[in-house]
Formats: sequence, C-alpha cells, structure tokens
Amino acid sequence: MKEIGLSYTTKGRILFGFDENASDIQISRDKKKLANHFGMTEEFENIRVRSEDIIDTKLIEIIPVIMGAFLLITLSIVSLSAIDTLSSIESYAILYTCGMEWQNGVKIATIKSAVTCIISIFIMLLIRYASILIGFGDKYLFNFGVWQVLVCMLVCILMILVSSIMPSTILKKNQPVDILRDSKV
Repeated sequence: MKEIGLSYTTKGRILFGFDENASDIQISRDKKKLANHFGMTEEFENIRVRSEDIIDTKLIEIIPVIMGAFLLITLSIVSLSAIDTLSSIESYAILYTCGMEWQNGVKIATIKSAVTCIISIFIMLLIRYASILIGFGDKYLFNFGVWQVLVCMLVCILMILVSSIMPSTILKKNQPVDILRDSKV
C-alpha cells in the first residue's frame, strides 16, 4: 500500500478503501498492485455476503436448542403455575365459600402472571437502558428494537395463556368443601 501511496495500519487482515474521487481505471490499477504485493485481494461485498451465509448457517444450527429451551420454559411455567395454584388452593376455597366462582380464581392466576410479565419486561428494558448508558449497549451481537420488544410481549402473552390453563384444571377437579375439610388451617 506504501508503494501505491496509501497510508495504512495493520491488525490481522488489511481492509482498505479508495478515494471517492478515484477513477475506475485507477482503482483497477491499484487493486492489481495490491494483489501482486499481497497475493490475494477480495472485495468487501464478497466478505460481507460470505459472513452472512456463515451467520445464517450457525443460526439454523441453534434453532433446535432455541426450540428446546422454549419447550422447557413453557413446561416450567405450567409446573410453577400448578405449584402456585396448589399452594394457594385453600385461599381459593375460602373465596369460593364467600361467593367467588372458580372462574374468578383463574382470573386471579392470570392477573398474577400478567403482573409478573409486566415487571419482567420493565426490568429487562431497565437493564438494557442501563447497559446503553454505561456504554455496553453497542457491544451486543443483536439489536433490541421494536421487533424484539414485540416478540418479548408475544412470549409474555403466551406465558399468561399457558399459566391460566393449570389453575383452571386444578380448580375444576376440586370441591371447596373437600379442600377446606382437608386443610390444616
């Protein structure tokens, strides 16, 4: 690059650009000189396309892991919802004897899940905003924009729907009188 009058710094591979005012003939001549000196040159566009192909391949490879994690999380949500419902089933029975219907118990569980989701989204956005303020915001491999927020909200809605399934099944199978009779309160 010194031979053709370009300044440069090296760190691993060398990337270089041509002056905006350079003619196509001059760029072609300089490319040939660089190819003769370095042995090989490659257009940045080719590097970019090849890199995107590699990233796409790697993303396809991790899709089963993502799906497995999603399934595991969904099962965990259902299990935690069942545990939460069973731990507060006596409260539901007392509310039922005071005039509440079992369907309202499902509404209570759904509202609890919704509040948990809203708090989780708020904490996630707070951490993301703090990381941007600290200077780590541009260090991530991915952007966190509108589409990502929409996906997070979709996952929260799915979590709320899934977590309302378990309380409805548990509450429908139990009679409030039996629950209170068996309770140790």
